[in-house]
Amino acid sequence: MKRQYLFTAFLAVTGFFSSCCNPQSPKGALAFSTVQLAQTKHLLEDTLAPACELKINYTYPVDSSEKELLDSLNKLFIINCFGEEYVGK
Repeated sequence: MKRQYLFTAFLAVTGFFSSCCNPQSPKGALAFSTVQLAQTKHLLEDTLAPACELKINYTYPVDSSEKELLDSLNKLFIINCFGEEYVGK
């Protein structure tokens, strides 16, 4: 019985140390940023006239442990959201 408790404690301690001793971020880790915009514009600047409400939430990658991954993802996001003419050379 005592041997079973020691084995369980050993497994718990081993699991704890193996899971928290890796301070490096995983390969390909990404950090994201968001641009948010919410505006309402009235026709002819008259608040009684019809209006257009614009809401934009654009999330894009800003940092990665791999530069090639970040570049290709940003290019993909820009092409899909804005078109190929907005991709930098």
